[in-house]
Amino acid sequence: MRLLCNGALACWLLLCLARPSAAGPPPAPVPPVLIAGVCAVLAGAAAASVASDYHLSRLRARVDGLRSPQIHAIDPLRVHFSLHDLGEYEACQAELQALLAFEPVIARPSAKGATGADDVQAVSDHLFIRPVETRPVKVLDDRLEHWRQALTCDVNSVFGPKYVLPPACIQAIDQMLKLGDRLPAWRAGQLRKLRAIAKRAGRLTHSLKRSYGLGVAAAQLEAKVRRVNVVLLMILCDVLEHPDVNLPLAYLRGFPVTGVIPDSHVLRPQPAADPESLGIGVQNGTRNHRETMASSIGRVSLGTPQP
Repeated sequence: MRLLCNGALACWLLLCLARPSAAGPPPAPVPPVLIAGVCAVLAGAAAASVASDYHLSRLRARVDGLRSPQIHAIDPLRVHFSLHDLGEYEACQAELQALLAFEPVIARPSAKGATGADDVQAVSDHLFIRPVETRPVKVLDDRLEHWRQALTCDVNSVFGPKYVLPPACIQAIDQMLKLGDRLPAWRAGQLRKLRAIAKRAGRLTHSLKRSYGLGVAAAQLEAKVRRVNVVLLMILCDVLEHPDVNLPLAYLRGFPVTGVIPDSHVLRPQPAADPESLGIGVQNGTRNHRETMASSIGRVSLGTPQP
């Protein structure tokens, strides 16, 4: 539509230049340089309009394909992030995704007793470092090969129940050993790129906090203690597929610390509380509170005079 309007305007101006009004004395001929200049300006305006429309269409396509549980949790109605902000968020998300050394793996710890985790013993009951000849994995100069042999070694018969590393730890150690001497330079490059992403995310965070409005507790912490780059935290949670989708939101509203606290899906699940023991705990807490407030400490905290 904008292209049609620009085309119609250009045609009308060209007609005005080619056929001026018949009233009055015959006009002087229009210099060809002026006509060429006007045509060049109109052509540039039309090209800029087409480029702008193309850019906006691509930006909308990128934003429509944006997959972000954090955006859905913080701004489901898309009122705190503009179209250009969402485009910048998508670009930072894609760049951070490209920095990953391996696909993210986050596994929640199992409940106690579900997999025999309570029975896991130390690697050695009396020696932290065992003699070389008694070690189940042969000591090699190739650290990567030694590491991979250790992963497949069955040490149950030697050290008792086997301790299993989390999958993310296994992949991280494997990646470091693969890089070898190149690890420091690789790490410095990763940090440099991450800082550039954090700087761009910081501008989006400033706009988000101004539009969203911080909770009372969060505002006090923001003013006196710390400032959190919330958008960077959002991007990290999206890219790493972190299970706690409400973590960045809590930095805007404040963290719940009393009552029934929602499950973060990160920490080890806790068994359901026994209602009877819960009632006893409440009674004990009430009694302890009364005893404290009746003591000298309680009178000082209330500002009452000492006897």
